[in-house]
Amino acid sequence: MEQNNPEILQAQPVQPVQPTQPPKPNNFLVVLLSVLLLIAVLITALFIYQNFQLRKQLAQIQSATPSPLPTVVPTEEGTPTPDPTTDWKTYTNEKYKFQIKYAPGMILEPEPIAPDPELLSFRNIKDSVNNWSVAISVRSTPYKALVSAWEGLSGKKATKTEVGGVDAYKLDWVESGRSVKPNDLYNLKIIIPYQGFSYDISLYLDDKSSKKESYLNIFDQILSTFRFTE
Repeated sequence: MEQNNPEILQAQPVQPVQPTQPPKPNNFLVVLLSVLLLIAVLITALFIYQNFQLRKQLAQIQSATPSPLPTVVPTEEGTPTPDPTTDWKTYTNEKYKFQIKYAPGMILEPEPIAPDPELLSFRNIKDSVNNWSVAISVRSTPYKALVSAWEGLSGKKATKTEVGGVDAYKLDWVESGRSVKPNDLYNLKIIIPYQGFSYDISLYLDDKSSKKESYLNIFDQILSTFRFTE
């Protein structure tokens, strides 16, 4: 009697599993973070360089007769307008008793290690997108020596103004032909003497920026918020 052979089942070929492609890095985010890091490094390098130049100038002034302070130039008061700084963030320095507001889109950077024993406090507030910043420092340097030093470095005379209800000194100049960008750096400094300390509020930006006037206007608004807390 003929036996039936069982049907032989053929195994189906197994399809290989395609490896999962790792997500591609966000190149735009990497570039943006690199640019912001570069800007922070350049601002810190600029501050250290200017601080070095300032110390040299102060050493020269201490061995010479200081020049008289500039003639008082009164500032004009504008027409009262709604306060645009109402919702701005506030930086308060408890140790040196002052506060100041800064505009939306600006970042308060951590306080670095001071490269100068006369530099008691330093904070940098920078725009998170555009290349401009505001630096706030407190020094034990006598304000007359500090004003004279910046006059020597800038080649310009300071004018007297008022910030936070306190007499202050203002001067601005352009550092041209720099080897790093911005090649023409605009500096604006406000020196405020108060209770034995010198408070320095500085603006740094590209002198050729198409937004220079806008940044100057924001800086004026920032200055309008400066107050001593006691």
